[in-house]
Amino acid sequence: MPRSFWQRRFYDFDVWSGNIPSNVAPVIINAGASYTFGNWRWPVEIGGSIRHVGQRYLFEDDLTAMLPYTTVDLFAFMDIPGRDLYWQGLDKMRVGFRVRNLTNAVYAQFSDPGYPDQVYLGAPRTFELSASAKW
Repeated sequence: MPRSFWQRRFYDFDVWSGNIPSNVAPVIINAGASYTFGNWRWPVEIGGSIRHVGQRYLFEDDLTAMLPYTTVDLFAFMDIPGRDLYWQGLDKMRVGFRVRNLTNAVYAQFSDPGYPDQVYLGAPRTFELSASAKW
């Protein structure tokens, strides 16, 4: 049976060419740990995490690579029981402090294959202060 124009044109096309799809890192490592000082009047939890993302490619041709990167985050939380709060209707309040990207690394976080000459940079060092309450 004869093939149509489109069947002939894409007959040898193979999506699985052996190249790595864009933005797919062969190695991604996430690790974290925390410790809670629970015997204090106001329990405090401190911890950190590390994330490593290996080399990725901008496009399926595997010609342009985004370099691997590693980021480190640190955090601390303090739980204040309701008996020590001014507002007596609250059961407890959690106050937190977090530092994201501690080393202030500059890294390419993502690329869009439709725009092969552009990348999204990851967030710089960021400090966060938070509070949450339970009632």
